[in-house]
This record gives sequence, structure tokens and C-alpha cells, in this order.
Amino acid sequence: MGADSKLLNELFIQQRELNAQQNKISQELVEVQQKIQYLLALHANRAAGNGSAVAIAAPIDGRAGKSNGLRKNGSRHSWFDRGEAIKLICRTARRSMRPAQVVHAVMDAKGYAATLVGEDKKRAQAAIHQAVILAVKAGALTRVRAGAVRVKA
Repeated sequence: MGADSKLLNELFIQQRELNAQQNKISQELVEVQQKIQYLLALHANRAAGNGSAVAIAAPIDGRAGKSNGLRKNGSRHSWFDRGEAIKLICRTARRSMRPAQVVHAVMDAKGYAATLVGEDKKRAQAAIHQAVILAVKAGALTRVRAGAVRVKA
């Protein structure tokens, strides 16, 4: 019995290790698939000659340090054109919505929900959330019950 239980424990350990490797590989496959979809969308936009820009996904590697919003050439990345964020927010927040719902609706309207991956998606969401906060401060949106926001009537 002792040898059988030892063999069984070794097999369970091996199974856990293989499952962990499988999860890692499937995550990498998802990231590669997202990059492929992004590049196809970028190529389709360029081929169609659309003026709308698709945000460039950040490279996924462990060497990337903290970002302060500046690229190597020193220019700041902008997720929206001037005044575009407030227009999209006002278009989507006609009824009372929580700020998180507004962020998701604007991400869908802009097309970022399908094309961005990982860190860039979080950065875009943070930018939209800050735009919601600024819209409330500027008076374009009003806070209603329990923190929800809506277009000022």
C-alpha cells in the first residue's frame, strides 16, 4: 500500500504541474489571439482609409517599467480627440448610470472594448473614468441617487 500511495501522490503532483502549464499556455494563446485581432482591425482601418485611429497595444513583456503616459519620442498618448470624450459620455449617459457603466458604454462606443488588451485597456478605462469625474466637475453631468450620473437636464 505504501508504494501505491507514494506513486499516486507523485501522479497528483505531476497532474497539478501539467494543469498549471496548460493554464499558462492557454493565457498566452488568448494574448496572441487578441494581438492578431488587433492587427487585423488596424490593417482593415488602414485599407479602408478611415481617419479613426486604433490605439496601439502595449508590448507584453516583463521589462516594461512604469509608464507616465509618455512614449519614447516624448509625445503623450491621447485616447480621445479634443472634446470627443465628453460627447461620447453625454451620448451614453442619457439615463442615470453608475460611472462604471458609463465607462463600459464609452469603451464599446469607441471600439476599445474589442481591440485593446491588458494594460492599455485599463489605461483607457482610467482615462474615461477621469473624464466622467471632470464632466461632473464642469457641470456637464450631474450626480443623482447613490452616486449615479446623468446628463444635466
